[in-house]
Amino acid sequence: MSKLRRDIDARDLHIKSQWAVIGILCIVIYFLWSGWKSAPDEITLRYPPDIRVGATYNINEVPAHHIYSSAFYIWQQANQWMTDGATEHPKNMETMGCFLSPDLISTMNGVYQEKLKNGEVSGRSRFISSIAGRNYRPERVLSKGAGTWVVNIDVVLKEYFDQKMVKNVPLRYSLLVEESPFKSSCNPYGLIIADLASEPRQLLDVEIEGGIK
Repeated sequence: MSKLRRDIDARDLHIKSQWAVIGILCIVIYFLWSGWKSAPDEITLRYPPDIRVGATYNINEVPAHHIYSSAFYIWQQANQWMTDGATEHPKNMETMGCFLSPDLISTMNGVYQEKLKNGEVSGRSRFISSIAGRNYRPERVLSKGAGTWVVNIDVVLKEYFDQKMVKNVPLRYSLLVEESPFKSSCNPYGLIIADLASEPRQLLDVEIEGGIK
């Protein structure tokens, strides 16, 4: 009888140990499931221009080079007119609407209307390009905290009317850049230009081919 009792006790102990293992596995599975559910659906990787020596960033960190290149591209595309500013400015505002704040779009439209009245838009083409030797440097991106930066870009603004150059000016734009408050498929950069941090300033220490007009 004692042997039968020992066998029953051993069986019960084995069953209990199996239930303990099952309980531990359930806890592990729960934490794995919670981690999977809380993980982001997408992770954006922003590579620096030169990765020959490697680069390390946190997942949520927005590198300065990415902020600068995005701000430059957005500003360039929003302000260029290939053939006629009168028709292309409204199209630019529509196309680049995901990259500009509503307040900035309103300001740019006001400037456009004023220039349109003064005959400085119709029939004009405008091009913005970087100045040689004045491209990205870390000090051109100033963090203001809370996902906000001031980005200083030095560009040459050229305008043509009837295929004749009527403007050739080196300018510095100080752009207030913010992380986009919402995710959008039309804004892969995750950044918007919210405003001008200061008025555009003409650069007097830059010599532009063809002279400044």
